[in-house]
Amino acid sequence: MAIEFKEKSFDKKSSFKLDKTAKFFIATLVILLFAWLFLFLYQRFIFASIKTIKSEIQEINKERDVTLEKEMKTNLEKFQKVKTLLDSHKNAKGVFLFLEQNVYQGVTFSGFDFNLKENTVSFNISSTVPQNLAIQIAAFKQAKIAGDQNAVSNVEVGGFSIAEGGAVTLHVKLTLSPSITKF
Repeated sequence: MAIEFKEKSFDKKSSFKLDKTAKFFIATLVILLFAWLFLFLYQRFIFASIKTIKSEIQEINKERDVTLEKEMKTNLEKFQKVKTLLDSHKNAKGVFLFLEQNVYQGVTFSGFDFNLKENTVSFNISSTVPQNLAIQIAAFKQAKIAGDQNAVSNVEVGGFSIAEGGAVTLHVKLTLSPSITKF
């Protein structure tokens, strides 16, 4: 058996042809390259924005007054503690104005108690002249607000006592009109 070598000659020029799979693969690589490039640039932009924002925050932190912030926090806590008291005083403003306008000169008030839920005010009135007390109670009964509307819907009198100097004391409870306590 003899081995023989033959020379083959190629007359055709070889050429590289792309089929559909190769074209799809190359298109996918190009799209991925553009996507990576876009994400890379976007990441750089975001990092630059974050760096700028951090520097702005540091500048703001340098300018802020820490003692003022602490003082504001403590004052806010104090304000929250007294908020209900302040609200009560705001609602009682009309009551005080009403009492100032309808007080008879010879009468002394003490033991003031205001109930916003029931719209009542109770207190003690005292005077050395009993007629002054009668005039004061009549003044409360006849008090008017906003035209012809009665300011007091009910007057309860009780707790009668006489002190050593002849001073007479009464406990009075007034049921007020809602418009007096309305703020």
